[in-house]
Amino acid sequence: MKKASIILVGDELLDGSRTDENGPFIETQLTDAGFDVISLIIVPDRIESMISSFERSLKECDLTLVAGGLGPTPDDLTRKAASVFFGKKLLKYDAAQAHIESIFKKRNVNMPPENDIQSMIPDKSRIWINPSGTACPFECIKDGRSFIFLPGVHVEVREIFNCCLSEYLAEISKETKKKRFLVRTFGVSESAVYGILSKNKHLFEKAKISFLPQIPGVDVKIEETENCECPVEIRNEIIESLKDWVWCSGDKTIQEVIASFLNSLNMTISVAESCTGGYISNMLTDVPGSSDYFKFSAVTYSDNSKVRILGIEKEMLALKGSVSRETAVSMAQRIREIGGTDLGLSSTGIAGPGGGSIEKPLGLFLTGISSKKKFAAERFLGFEDRIKNKRWFSFFALDFLRRHLIGEFGLKMEDSIFD
Repeated sequence: MKKASIILVGDELLDGSRTDENGPFIETQLTDAGFDVISLIIVPDRIESMISSFERSLKECDLTLVAGGLGPTPDDLTRKAASVFFGKKLLKYDAAQAHIESIFKKRNVNMPPENDIQSMIPDKSRIWINPSGTACPFECIKDGRSFIFLPGVHVEVREIFNCCLSEYLAEISKETKKKRFLVRTFGVSESAVYGILSKNKHLFEKAKISFLPQIPGVDVKIEETENCECPVEIRNEIIESLKDWVWCSGDKTIQEVIASFLNSLNMTISVAESCTGGYISNMLTDVPGSSDYFKFSAVTYSDNSKVRILGIEKEMLALKGSVSRETAVSMAQRIREIGGTDLGLSSTGIAGPGGGSIEKPLGLFLTGISSKKKFAAERFLGFEDRIKNKRWFSFFALDFLRRHLIGEFGLKMEDSIFD
């Protein structure tokens, strides 16, 4: 198996002002293409640091992917480092220049002269067009080993892989793609997941199993090995063992799962949010084509807005409070009626850092759901961090919706398997 390394360039990744998204994504793409990724390092925007990392990778790897430092400003030094390392002059590539000019023309904006530098690429490089940005990726070869240079903007990196690079990497790896599955869970800790699966020791003997905790859950990655005759059966056994917490098998988001469910049922939804401040609606509308099922939303943050916009009864709010099962259900019912949709979903809670009491502690969250025949609410206790709570609350609400769709409308766990 050919070896690969990833080099991420940028002072902002080292000083903490930016969080890296490219590393895990590129690693997944390389592994899927059949490469053995042996290292991932971050280097500053300094030519000598980049060249040093290039030299090490040249000795160890067949392929190196470098991301970052291809922008138009003086601190973008990767192309200069590549020019020095490969001993190639930077030349203007007409295809890259035409692409950059076309982007500004489409925006009806004059191209700044500073962008000209982005068409300067080491001589005899192979280039690809960046479908969503001005920095065109390019490949340089040294001693028969490949270095591919990418921009640092994560959205652009994803688009470049989707349009051309994934296919190219599969061609040069010449490896049979190994099967890999991702089982996604919510509401259970990493240690508990391991404790459950460790009772079946044969799983770890037949496949490489990794545990990936993140907000808001734990992913279980299953990778095919030489001893694994049927990785699908191992995945299915893991899903069965963790069935109370599994919300998806495959590299999907919770909102993509909800989209699949609602589309298959031909159902529509409206959302009333309080403590999540529109986060649930934002997640749902991240999915292309969400207008097919997402019809209406309202952020009714104050009690007054709940009364005035949703028509929640003042007496009920005074008696039960805005953070209560009754309010969550009433919000879901009213937003469904106002939006004229099949389903209504609501959120109310105490995101913090202030507020809370013995009866209703900080981090308390309730989500309600309403259909034409049924309504329900569920409680979740979060954390003290406001931003973290908003993310967890929103995910919990969508997972509650997922479970409701399975329970009421006959969907099965198999409908959540996408790999």
